Amino acid sequence: MKKVVLASLIAAAFPAVALAGSCDDYYKKAEEDLKKDGNYSEQAMKIIKDQVAAVPADQQETFCKTALEAFSATDKADSNDKDDAEEKEDAAKG
Repeated sequence: MKKVVLASLIAAAFPAVALAGSCDDYYKKAEEDLKKDGNYSEQAMKIIKDQVAAVPADQQETFCKTALEAFSATDKADSNDKDDAEEKEDAAKG
C-alpha cells in the first residue's frame, strides 16, 4: 500500500506526457503490487480509482502515467536494495 500512496503523491507532483491507456495500466500495476504485498482488497482499488477521479479529467492520463513511472522507480530501487543485501550476505560468508 505504501508504494501505491507514494506513486499517487509523485504522480500529483510531477506532470508528464499523457499516453492512452495509462490509467488502465496504472490500475493493473496497482492491483498486482497490492496482491504481491498481500494488501489487495476491493476497497483499496476503490480508493485508487477515487484518487484518479479526483484529478481533473484532462489531467488524469498524465497523473496515471506519472504514477506508473513512480512504480517503476520504486520497483527498481527495491531491486537494487535486494541486490545490495545479497552482496553483503555473500561478502559476510567469505
